[in-house]
Amino acid sequence: GLSLVSSIITIVAQRAGGAVAPLKYWPLGARILESIRGLSFYLVKMVWPTGLAPLYPHPLQVSLLNPTYLGALLLVIGITVFCIRTWPRRKIWSAVWAYYVITLLPVLGLIQVGNQAAADRYTYLPSLGPFLLAGLGTVWIWIKIKRLRMGRLFVVLIPILFIVLLTNLTLKQIKVWKNSITLWNRELKLFPDRVPLAYYNRGNAYGKLGNYQRAIKDYDRAIELDIQDEQTYVNRGATYKKLGNYQLAIEDFDKAIELDIQDEQAYVNRGATYKKLGNYQLAIEDFDKAIELDPRCKRAYYNRGNAYGTLGNYRQAIEDYNRAIELDLEYVKAYVNRGITYKKSGNYEQADEDFNKAIALDPQYVKAYINLGIVYAAKGQHKEAISEYKQALKIDPDSIQAYNNLGYLYIDTEINLKEGLNLIKKALSLAPENPSIMDSLGWAYYKNGMFDEALEELKKAIKIGGDRIEFHEHLAKVYERKGKYAEAIKAWKKVLEIDPRHREAQKSLARLNAQGHH
Repeated sequence: GLSLVSSIITIVAQRAGGAVAPLKYWPLGARILESIRGLSFYLVKMVWPTGLAPLYPHPLQVSLLNPTYLGALLLVIGITVFCIRTWPRRKIWSAVWAYYVITLLPVLGLIQVGNQAAADRYTYLPSLGPFLLAGLGTVWIWIKIKRLRMGRLFVVLIPILFIVLLTNLTLKQIKVWKNSITLWNRELKLFPDRVPLAYYNRGNAYGKLGNYQRAIKDYDRAIELDIQDEQTYVNRGATYKKLGNYQLAIEDFDKAIELDIQDEQAYVNRGATYKKLGNYQLAIEDFDKAIELDPRCKRAYYNRGNAYGTLGNYRQAIEDYNRAIELDLEYVKAYVNRGITYKKSGNYEQADEDFNKAIALDPQYVKAYINLGIVYAAKGQHKEAISEYKQALKIDPDSIQAYNNLGYLYIDTEINLKEGLNLIKKALSLAPENPSIMDSLGWAYYKNGMFDEALEELKKAIKIGGDRIEFHEHLAKVYERKGKYAEAIKAWKKVLEIDPRHREAQKSLARLNAQGHH
């Protein structure tokens, strides 16, 4: 009765999730044969549990011409006939067989859920019947040979030996389940090129480890085996995005959407890639589509908030972060990015609150400490800012931004000019091509009175990073200190070209002109 109820619940739940395979994909005749095979498959695995796999694919040939199915049919018929014949004398055989069949019925494949032909976990309850018989058989033998001491010794030793053998197999099996890579390596060893899902899952595992090239290789193989699986295209596209190969990423997301126009995650990922390319309009359109498909898609709100924030539409960005946080009260990234948006709009109190909330949820999230440090620095709370930057470095000793921000704070406030210079040098050693850090280093050299070195770094920053206002502002100050007034005037004019209302540039040019420098 319980198995019947379980079967009904399973069918209803899995059908709602789209996991039940229609008859056109898995015909009734094949299902019946697979169910018969399952009855013998699980019995064999109970007696001799070797060759266990994370996922058992369906055999390539589902037919009575296949010895596996013919053998299974003969075994099931033989056991059933034996139980019927012994019913008048020994009802236990029929009771155990009926229990075994009924408890397996929900998972035998008559209603096909998922793409597995069998699963080891399905034997947990059904195995009680056969092992009850094994226990009763052992007791029966013990009673029958009560006068034979050596016989009873064997009755004890044989189960102990069996348990030792099973323990050894268990220890080996535990190693298979050590992590996702060992698990799916096992699957691919047993069923090479039969299970696209194994390559897909191993690709996911490599991706989490940061081994993106290996991940893409596995996704490639999964797609070769199943070109219709849109989720593999989504994950491969996300991996290409992490590698900075945005065009290939968009091609994969396009393919995923072509296969399933209702896949909101494909739209979210493609939108995030468009944002990386600076195409904010297309990015927002994709996020809008994802929200239309799933109004509870927190990633769509979060990413759309990022896009609006980059465009300077802080009000809309905060609204999107609010919605993302409503959907997930522990969405750490949303708190941090909402805090950054509050910080940009000058609302330091709300920013402070968001960064502290993020830290409370995830005490290891470095970005929250760094941004909290920026807020403290902006509020003139230098001691607190230094503490946050140091905490970030304690968690991540290679945090480029923490080294740079801490060093810049030391330099700008003249707390420790030498230490500030060393910290920014450390940041640049971790990111040698970063123009912002080159600018920081140039400013640090300037504050330490090393003007030639400052000029060298600032010129490199402008060459690599382009015409940013702070680069030219620092360059103008260095030229002034070196007495190169013509170059200083040129740099200040560049500042005004970028921002015509820059007060310091206006005052500096007026002062230099008044002093007769032209």
